[in-house]
Amino acid sequence: MPTIKLTQAAATRLKPPTNCVNITHWDSQLPGFGLRISSKNRRTWICMYRVGGKAVMETLGTMAVTPKVDDARNLARASMTKARAGIHPVAQRREQEAAAEQAAKAQQKTFAWLIEHTEQGKHGEVTKGFLAEYASRNQRLSTQYETRRTLNRALPYLGYKLLTEITRSDITELLDDVAAKRRRQRKDLQGGPNGEARAIHATLNTVFNWAVAEQHIAVSPMATLSKSRHGKPQDRERTLSVEEIKAFWAACDQIGWPFQQIGQLLLLTGQRAAEVSGMRWSELREAGRWTLPGDRVKNGRAHTVFLSSQARAIIDGLPRLDDEYVFTTTGRGAVTGFSVAKAKVDGLMQARLGDRTLPHWTWHDLRRTTATGMAENGTAPHIVESVLNHISGHKAGIRGVYNRAAYGPAREAAMNSWGQHIDRVIGRGGDNVVVLRPVDLHKTAID
Repeated sequence: MPTIKLTQAAATRLKPPTNCVNITHWDSQLPGFGLRISSKNRRTWICMYRVGGKAVMETLGTMAVTPKVDDARNLARASMTKARAGIHPVAQRREQEAAAEQAAKAQQKTFAWLIEHTEQGKHGEVTKGFLAEYASRNQRLSTQYETRRTLNRALPYLGYKLLTEITRSDITELLDDVAAKRRRQRKDLQGGPNGEARAIHATLNTVFNWAVAEQHIAVSPMATLSKSRHGKPQDRERTLSVEEIKAFWAACDQIGWPFQQIGQLLLLTGQRAAEVSGMRWSELREAGRWTLPGDRVKNGRAHTVFLSSQARAIIDGLPRLDDEYVFTTTGRGAVTGFSVAKAKVDGLMQARLGDRTLPHWTWHDLRRTTATGMAENGTAPHIVESVLNHISGHKAGIRGVYNRAAYGPAREAAMNSWGQHIDRVIGRGGDNVVVLRPVDLHKTAID
């Protein structure tokens, strides 16, 4: 390889090789520094040195980027100085470039990005946000819906904040503000623990723990935030009395489809509101039974509901407006609007009860009413739990591993007995009404 004094004029005038082989002109002033010229006249500054006894050739850049030979020589001299000190200049530069790239990416990683981004990496790998990567794989559909709804409450506060800049105080400000602006004040529960703030706290805790696991952040801003900041969940004990059941059933008759049938089925079956409102025609293929797949129930365990004649009569009278959903107003998904329907039912119930004040109740209290009423009518606690699809009591822990009994005939008898009881309460089966009294089902929460 030729060695010349690499001046600015020489570096400019040197001819490219006529064959396809690159030619390197080494500098006589700084041994190890040179200019490589390709047959296409691409001129690249290079330098050679040893690190740990191994020869290294470093590309310093093209002449188009660094046009002055003195500047290129200074770059080479700096690399050689590092090499003599035991530092690998090429490895160091790559680390710095990687750090800069990570810093640039961090400037794009906002909370909104974390929730629902989809990106393809340099090597074809695809990364996804929390909803697509975690929620869709680990949560049932109704939980995914609730997770998205909860995160939508957090987005106005955190959406465009960088993940690395979200602090504990940002989270507390969000939670305290949600608690202060509770959108639906409950009757007789002013100042009580705020469920919405607790739900957001729990969801954000899952999101940020996942972000740490995926190495988007180093530490979760939720790490030192108390779970009881906005109170602890309270076990509810509300059940509807006989008079309230009468008023409820009559109110449902007045509001009409679809919440007339949804409300009455909630009381007759004891299942959860999301399960009843999301009922599919495909789940009703077997006569007298409603089969819920695992992805539609809270515990992920498929569940068969034995339908009483009263429940079957309601379902048989439903219009078929969609091939998938039993209750739909759009044809694109399950019915919504529980809050509006509840307000209407409350008004009609209060009118029927007259001077008697209607204590606050929720749709979920109908499930507790069914469980309590069945127990009061003589249904064994383990059958009640099976009707509710609970993994608790007799099927909790190690007992549940071995006890796989379905209790089909007993559950069917219990549901038929409960349906007949409702008939008597609302006046369709005579005047022999059994008054319901509070029953302690092993103090098991009705969830």
